[in-house]
Amino acid sequence: MTTPALAPSIRLRATARRLIGDQSGVSLPELLVVCLMFAFVLAAVEAAIVPSIHQQGRTARRNGSTQEASIAVERMSREIRDATSITVGGSGSPQTPSGRIDLVTSGQGGATLAAPQRVIYDCTSGACTRASGAVGGALGAPVSTVAHVTNPTTVFSAPAGASNPPYVSLKLDVTLGSGFSNPVELQDGVTVMNLAP
Repeated sequence: MTTPALAPSIRLRATARRLIGDQSGVSLPELLVVCLMFAFVLAAVEAAIVPSIHQQGRTARRNGSTQEASIAVERMSREIRDATSITVGGSGSPQTPSGRIDLVTSGQGGATLAAPQRVIYDCTSGACTRASGAVGGALGAPVSTVAHVTNPTTVFSAPAGASNPPYVSLKLDVTLGSGFSNPVELQDGVTVMNLAP
């Protein structure tokens, strides 16, 4: 029988033996298995995230190219609508459809009145360019408006043989650069409002 004074020391020794004897923890094989499982989880997450990041970049490029082409078609439509004289096709000879249009704007299309201008859109090289200058004067250097045109000879069309046609159709098929196989098709029909009689 133990005396009451020894009871706390016996309890203390028993607690110490229990704590020292209990060497629970993680063994090396268990740690390696957990690391391997964590590596598989990271690989799966990476496989899901990286393609979506690449797709986001492609989508941004596609949207930018589509917006650029849309702005160009809008500008072409506005200038055709404002024209006082139009020839679809070669210089002076109507041909439809064509990748070229020669027009004279009235100068009233903008917010301020401007002098009439001669404008030529030429898409026959696979990229649409715009050259402009004073009527009867020299044209400035062509400026690229849309790249990667896949229908360079059928962008503009009007009633056959019509000199100064009252209506012009625009159809622009544009590829969006490398990595995109399907072209985007932009269409517009324009009633010419200011044709000279």
